[in-house]
Amino acid sequence: MDSGDGGRIPEGRAGTLAASGGTAVHQKKFASAPVASRCYHFHLVALHIRIDDQVTLRAFRPTDRADLVAGINDWAVARWLAQVPYPYRLDHADEYLSRDEHIDIEAAMCDPDTGFAFALCFDDRVIGGLVSKPVTEDGDREIGFWLAHAFWGQRIMRRAVGRMIEEMMKHAPDIPITASANHDNHRSQALILGLGFVEDGESEVMSTPLQRMVRLCCFRRNQSPGHGNPPIKNPPINKPPIKKPPATKDRGQGVRLTAGRERSDA
Repeated sequence: MDSGDGGRIPEGRAGTLAASGGTAVHQKKFASAPVASRCYHFHLVALHIRIDDQVTLRAFRPTDRADLVAGINDWAVARWLAQVPYPYRLDHADEYLSRDEHIDIEAAMCDPDTGFAFALCFDDRVIGGLVSKPVTEDGDREIGFWLAHAFWGQRIMRRAVGRMIEEMMKHAPDIPITASANHDNHRSQALILGLGFVEDGESEVMSTPLQRMVRLCCFRRNQSPGHGNPPIKNPPINKPPIKKPPATKDRGQGVRLTAGRERSDA
């Protein structure tokens, strides 16, 4: 998950901007209007969700620092993340992981003022992150995600985001979910649309890695029954099985995870 620049919003609400070979969570949707570039902090979630025998969602831990840097300090990933520092160093990871406030997932999903974050893991090694911001003034929750480049094309993120949405639907079925992706990030747009979202205009945000304003395609998913959302169908992870990533060295820049091979879908 994107650690941002370490700043806190005045209200002390939880949240952050995150994206992956994935999405960028945007601050507020306007029809072709610029979006203020701010960073939110999230509560780490004390919950373990199994996607399959190897892939899980859990809270981030201080020991995840090298894997976090390995995943985000990669231009293939960072270029799509609107508000992450780049290069992404161990001190950025340490700042993000220094939080010691863990909350109950049911409470987080039902509390409109609370955001939360998951570490996406393969064999308990962090390969990505998923986040949900607090409910906005418009009454919706924004989600975002990022995935280490070596794991693209294996439908891991689609399964993980779908599982998180299922949990959100259980605990807050009337709160719509929104997401956004860079206008040029067609992989993430396809993933979002495949999970029952519909297009909901465009916005702009300042990209820290790119050092310029970027266009975002915005999406919305109404949670309540009767809005025409298709059920979430999580496909099996592509075979052959994913190779287990080697141990990462705790050295900051240049650390990389390696696994599987890249395909055309997320």
